[in-house]
Amino acid sequence: MDVILPIFSQRLKQLRRDRKITQKAMAELLGKTERHYQAIEAGCINVPATQLIFLAGYFQTSVDYLLGGDPLSQNLEKAPCPAAWKERKLPPMIIDLTHTITPEMPMYPGSAAPSIKPTGSLTRDGFRETQLTIASHTGTHMDAPSHMLPRGSTLEVLPASQFCGRAVVLDVSDLPPRSVITADYLREQNGTIRSADFVLFYTGWERKWGTGAYYDDDFPVPDQEAAKYLVSCGLKGVGTDALSVDTLRDQQFLAHKTLLDGGLVILESLCLKKVVGRTDLMLFALPLKFENADGAPVRAIAEFRDFPEEKEMEAL
Repeated sequence: MDVILPIFSQRLKQLRRDRKITQKAMAELLGKTERHYQAIEAGCINVPATQLIFLAGYFQTSVDYLLGGDPLSQNLEKAPCPAAWKERKLPPMIIDLTHTITPEMPMYPGSAAPSIKPTGSLTRDGFRETQLTIASHTGTHMDAPSHMLPRGSTLEVLPASQFCGRAVVLDVSDLPPRSVITADYLREQNGTIRSADFVLFYTGWERKWGTGAYYDDDFPVPDQEAAKYLVSCGLKGVGTDALSVDTLRDQQFLAHKTLLDGGLVILESLCLKKVVGRTDLMLFALPLKFENADGAPVRAIAEFRDFPEEKEMEAL
């Protein structure tokens, strides 16, 4: 997908000027000629979506703002990008945070297992096609406010900017069984959390995926006060590698309701082992778009850069 909008060109130019960056420097950043970059600012050349996402991260704003969204969506107060990202010294690393959907995968108790049936074959039809029947909260998925709230929003009406942003992964896997993640614990991480759009909890339950132990009701969850604190941080969402942000025995769903009522989305059954402890990643978790979506499977990915020490940077 390419983007070519006059307002995009105008906002890109203004962001560059506000930071006193030359067109030549921007061209080098993007790996383009100066004339090519000038044509981008003039609105004469299409911009690939991947480049658009990079520019949003570089200027610490949102894709929504670059494409003409409300100026309040800039999020310019977020923590600055690492210098190595700005200098484009290193290529990004992309990590898949998503479980593969299979008929045998773990499901929340009471939810139907996925059905995957071939409906077209190369030998008979000349093409392959598959009929996929799944519940809205299958596998690695996102909960919409409407999942628990009578007047909550459904996923398809939320802006795409709600589904991506800076994320931190907090390691709570060392907590004793049936532990509660408290507001006091989160306040200790205040500096890290306040610079993020998403807080993701690594409970260690990902290691139990595909076994009966994944249903063990011992994983750490935030209590209601912790959920209220997370809402106060102005986040876009909260996630976990466990089956839920509430224990299976808690049918009041207090963490769910508090987070969703605060305008956050919830990600569950993430794969976080490869990014545990990271505070510098960009999260993209795009839900399947269908009407009245109280939840949907997502393909969640993390983008980050491994930064060498300063001496190594000088040698690059």
